[in-house]
Amino acid sequence: MKLTNSQQKIVDYIEGHILVTAGPGSGKTRVLTNRIANILEKKKGKVLALTFSNKAAEEISDRVKNQISLENHNRIKVETIHSFCLDLVLNRGNQIG
Repeated sequence: MKLTNSQQKIVDYIEGHILVTAGPGSGKTRVLTNRIANILEKKKGKVLALTFSNKAAEEISDRVKNQISLENHNRIKVETIHSFCLDLVLNRGNQIG
């Protein structure tokens, strides 16, 4: 499926974070997965993508991994904001105080 001009601008923006808000069925997941794959292709480092549901996290992770090379799979982490924060508190809480 082809992206709209607005969607393509989001995919092409790789210089920092971005908040994408849109209604149901508008192609958010497609845009985000394409953007993540684009970032992994063009930049060094890792990508953390946070979402609200386990289902969305799994779907985004699967879609991205289908678009990128196998050696880049370890550069992407997709999880819920809840599991990310829980991990932060349990494994790094002693550093926070």
